[in-house]
Amino acid sequence: MPKPTYTRQNVGAALRKVRIEKGLKQAYVAMKAGTSKELISKMENGKCDFRMCRLNQLLQIYDCTPIDFWNLFDYSGFFNLEPWVMAD
Repeated sequence: MPKPTYTRQNVGAALRKVRIEKGLKQAYVAMKAGTSKELISKMENGKCDFRMCRLNQLLQIYDCTPIDFWNLFDYSGFFNLEPWVMAD
């Protein structure tokens, strides 16, 4: 199995895909995350780095589990994501 490619551009594009599928606007996400619409745009376009805690915050806003998010990259079998599952 080839090693998956992880780039901030790929993660940003996946974040955008999930946000759009959920019907959310950048301004709404920014308000819920306590940040600016510009930062959300930069993240989605791979123009800035961000921490995993920010990624988890956005996934909670998008009502998307980390497992579902990383499955967008076909990471199945690459590493165990169980510790990332958020408790209800």
